[in-house]
Amino acid sequence: MVKGSSNTPAVLYSERQSGPNADFNQSPGSKGKAPERPSSAGLPREDERPPLTFCYHCEHCQAVARAAEQAQSQPPSRWKLKLWDSGVDPYYEYLKKDRRDLQRAKSDLEHSLSQALTNIDSERLTYNRLLREAGETEKKLAKEKDWAKHDVADLKARLKKLQKEKTAVSQELEDERVFTAELQAEKKQNLAVVGKAQSVMVSKLSDMVSTELSDDVIRDQLDAVFVDVQEWAKENYVRRFAAEDVDKARQALITLGALAPGDDIATHHYFNFDTSVNNLLGPEDEDEYIIADILLESALSHELCVTFLGNPFVNVSASLWASEESVDDRDHGVLHKVAAHIHSKDPDKAITWRSDTIRLLMEGEDRYHPKRLAIYGKVADYFISQWGSLIRQPVAPEDKAELVDYISKFVDLASRLWCLKTDIQFYSLSHFSNTSFRARSPEMEAARVVGLAEGSTKLDGRPIPLVLRPKIDASPRLGAKGSSSGNRVVWSKGVVWVSSLPEPKRAPPKLARQLVEKPRNIVDEAYGGGGGSGEPVDTDMQDSVE
Repeated sequence: MVKGSSNTPAVLYSERQSGPNADFNQSPGSKGKAPERPSSAGLPREDERPPLTFCYHCEHCQAVARAAEQAQSQPPSRWKLKLWDSGVDPYYEYLKKDRRDLQRAKSDLEHSLSQALTNIDSERLTYNRLLREAGETEKKLAKEKDWAKHDVADLKARLKKLQKEKTAVSQELEDERVFTAELQAEKKQNLAVVGKAQSVMVSKLSDMVSTELSDDVIRDQLDAVFVDVQEWAKENYVRRFAAEDVDKARQALITLGALAPGDDIATHHYFNFDTSVNNLLGPEDEDEYIIADILLESALSHELCVTFLGNPFVNVSASLWASEESVDDRDHGVLHKVAAHIHSKDPDKAITWRSDTIRLLMEGEDRYHPKRLAIYGKVADYFISQWGSLIRQPVAPEDKAELVDYISKFVDLASRLWCLKTDIQFYSLSHFSNTSFRARSPEMEAARVVGLAEGSTKLDGRPIPLVLRPKIDASPRLGAKGSSSGNRVVWSKGVVWVSSLPEPKRAPPKLARQLVEKPRNIVDEAYGGGGGSGEPVDTDMQDSVE
């Protein structure tokens, strides 16, 4: 063993290296020679280090080459010196390690390459399959495109044909519309001519026509006239029924005989003039009342009956005037006095004289004659001025013309009825105030506004405060079969209004008797007092009890 210098550690060298490093470390010309000792620094010289070879084709070899170059540029570590002194070549072990790493990398690379080739084959097969499918799809789309082109061409041809047909139909429809308009205009003219001709013929043949009027026909014609009256009232009633007009309208209806005085009927049965429809019309119409239309209908129906059924000579007296300027509605009073005088002696002769007189005066008269229209115009003006509180103002000219037309229809019907040898009467509240409402009565029916279901008798027995349409009946016709029976025929039922409010609750019988006999004591006990110190008895409650 040789000791080194103070800077060089002692290393034990053998006389001759053996093992796999011996041939690797010796050059070809130095076989059999002992290796030289390392330098004084204990490091081998550069020319003594075996060269390192790398493939430089993979990242691993490149990393190994860089690590080898770095290791060669640095001095060997202590363990390397020990390994060198021990006779084992460190670079050989390093190369063995690199060889193993390279073999492992090669194996991994071969595996990756094999897997990549497998994936490439699979992708190629998939691509070929997709390519075939794309080709088939392209062929299919080409066929569908050809079919679509054919369908589009067919649809265009059909559309063109339909457009031609539409044009032809539109032209034909336009021609039909023009032709229809011409027919309607011609029909309207013909109806006007026929209407006037019929009116003239009715006047000339009143006797024959009157004898042909059956009771059913009279009922239908009266009902049609009153329906027109109802519609006119619905269209022209005042939309804002002012509070100051309520008392005026109430008093006028009482005077006309259509409304009962308030003190004759209990409050819950009387017509409520304060029934507002704010919940139906909204806050902007807070003064509007739903009662105005039925009040206007009642007023117009009664005015027509009073004017033209109360005196049969009002209409026919127009024959006594030379022109519409000479119309005087007081002349018919003379004829009425003559009829009353004959009636006082023989009622049947009075009926016969009236029927013959009216028929003779109506002969050759047209209801659209200016003299008659003057009468109807005066009646319409009077009605509008008398019932202005119930009518929407100002009255439009077309609304007044409708009113005049409805008056003329009623007068024409009334004149034909007066030609019949019968006694005609109408009845209003004075007749119905003596009886209670009965739903199945042959002489009355509830107004539609009451909302009474057909056949319902829940309102039977209630008093009648308002009559919307008077009852009209007639005596048996003279000389007719069954005229001796004396039973009058109802031509138009009276339409009445009754309260549909539920009846107020009544007190028990025992309490009712006590309230009637000793009201003061009962009230005193109720209030905990005595000796007449209690509150006065509610007279309304006492009335309901009685």
